Amino acid sequence: MPLLYLRQHARYTLSIWHIDPNEPLLTQFQHNTDIAIPKALRHPLRRRQWLAARFCLYRYHQLPLVPSLLLHNSPTHLPSSYLSISHSHTYVAVMSATTPCGIDIQTPHPNIHKLRKRFLSPMEGAQIISSDHLHLAWTAKEAIYKRFSSLKLNFQRDMRVSLPKNARSHVGQLPASIVLQPPQNVTQITVNYAIWNAFYLAYTV
Repeated sequence: MPLLYLRQHARYTLSIWHIDPNEPLLTQFQHNTDIAIPKALRHPLRRRQWLAARFCLYRYHQLPLVPSLLLHNSPTHLPSSYLSISHSHTYVAVMSATTPCGIDIQTPHPNIHKLRKRFLSPMEGAQIISSDHLHLAWTAKEAIYKRFSSLKLNFQRDMRVSLPKNARSHVGQLPASIVLQPPQNVTQITVNYAIWNAFYLAYTV
């Protein structure tokens, strides 16, 4: 089934969609609503990702297809909701909330070990004992970055994530913080995460 997960919380709605090229719902949706996929999206998968996100927002988040929602770059705020959208290969994660939010979905990255110095502080690097830890740290920081998009945070310098000792736990919460200059300016955050067989998910509101 293309809709893998749907959660409707008092403060937010979260949906996860799995793109199947042989599944007709997205094509029917485009035909019935007569929406145009941005011409800048030329790759077939990128076009399906864009369409799947709009389908979820329309069908499961009950949001109207206003012009700003149909642009190439997704808006982070509509009059009625804050939005965050993420995609990785054939998976699309969508979040709408009453407050600013951030979501990230990531399929296993074969070269993530080579990227660790770009997004981990030395103290965070000492916590890493598995590929699961690396992926959780990356997705958590992506979600934080989107939640606080106006700050243009640096992944290594400005964000801190405390990882669980057992990264095999499939669902949990990560304590995190934003540390800006001066050092006394610290914002504490809780990041929710889930580990699925095919991807990692993190979100914060």
